[in-house]
Amino acid sequence: MKMKRTKRMIVVSLILALLFMVVMPMTVNAAGSDDRAYVANEGDNTVSVINTVTNTVIATISVGDGPDGIAISPDGSRVYVTNYGDDTVSVINTATNTVVDTITVGDDPWGIAISPNGSRVYVANVSDDTVSVINTATNTEIDTITVGDGPWGIAISPNGSRVYVTNVNDNTVSVINTATNTVIDTITVGSYPYGIAMSPNDSRVYVANFSDDTVSVINTATNTVVDTITVGDGPYYMAISSDSSRVYVANYNDNTVSVINTSTNTVVATITVGDRPIGIAITSDSSKVYVTNGSDDTVSVINTATNTVVATITVGDRPTGIVIGRLSLTFTDSASYDIPSTKVGTAITPINVSGGVSGGRMPYTFSATGLPAGITISSAGVISGTPTTASPAGTATVTVTDVDGRTASITIAYGEITAVKEEVREKDDEQKLGVADYTMYAVTIALISLTGLAVLRIKKKI
Repeated sequence: MKMKRTKRMIVVSLILALLFMVVMPMTVNAAGSDDRAYVANEGDNTVSVINTVTNTVIATISVGDGPDGIAISPDGSRVYVTNYGDDTVSVINTATNTVVDTITVGDDPWGIAISPNGSRVYVANVSDDTVSVINTATNTEIDTITVGDGPWGIAISPNGSRVYVTNVNDNTVSVINTATNTVIDTITVGSYPYGIAMSPNDSRVYVANFSDDTVSVINTATNTVVDTITVGDGPYYMAISSDSSRVYVANYNDNTVSVINTSTNTVVATITVGDRPIGIAITSDSSKVYVTNGSDDTVSVINTATNTVVATITVGDRPTGIVIGRLSLTFTDSASYDIPSTKVGTAITPINVSGGVSGGRMPYTFSATGLPAGITISSAGVISGTPTTASPAGTATVTVTDVDGRTASITIAYGEITAVKEEVREKDDEQKLGVADYTMYAVTIALISLTGLAVLRIKKKI
């Protein structure tokens, strides 16, 4: 009877658990949830920041005159914006969404790309037929490369060894060797090449030819055009899925996006978007494509599973370039964050670890596990305190959390925490006992003296 009841309870529990799973919503960490889209608004000199989870504008940043091209560093910490109206590049800190530097480049900068290691930025200067090379460590132009006539779009190979530049006035693509910053090849493509994109697998380069409504396909091994694909009217910029299977082309003149199957080099879908689509970018998980519509000040959001527009976001005036990047939070360790050896009861010199954090979004909050007893870390990242217990040398984990919940951790070392030495205590005890001993000695001497006097008196009487 008891066994039957137990079995019945187990069955009921399982049913309730299943019902709970069906009825209650499940929370999952969606891929691409850390993505942010940055939109260059040419008409009002701003950059709109879009949260790609909620598809809302969460910040608007003032930049230079006539922003157009835009790129993001691999770690997501910096966004670079070309301003063709004042021949500069604005550098945005994505943690604070503020411009932290402005770099002077060539005449009418347009396209922009960043090396995979984040050390170099390449800018296509339309009116002086050059590419500026920027050192991101110093935010200065360190080289200028002469290319074709009217450089516009720019892309870089996944290994960073080559840069491809479209030249709109001579219908070519210049190939730059980044080790020498020299042009090593020139490829003839279609009429008025604007946008250019490199496949993540490094095998193909795709070029949007605005005036003849085609996309040229370049084999990177031979630097030759191996196919030409007819797309919509006025192809402008392009984006490629992370698995290199799809190319998305924004067609400026017919308000559509062409979807190309790269295995067959054919258009497999055409999607209607907003008015005058220009820029285009894809999320890190390739689930959504974002398209800037220059004449209606919006961004269309395409679901790549269904090839349909699922959202429309209002941004700034005349949006052009767009880039999507993941805001990664980085915490870099340093020997200066280690806690030196000390003694119980001796306060340590405060150590600020906040300087090792970059990326994510401020404010940051710090916490730690494994610190010696009596040592703590403040929410602002300052380690301080007075050790209360002796312990051997060891390590502790310090974690930073940004405002969106991203975390990063480092391991710091701490030296041995020693107790107050026993010989010191013994000495103190000796000093304390010395007073009593001295008193006893004096009393003893006095007693002996009195005893001696008494003996003398007795002897005299005798």
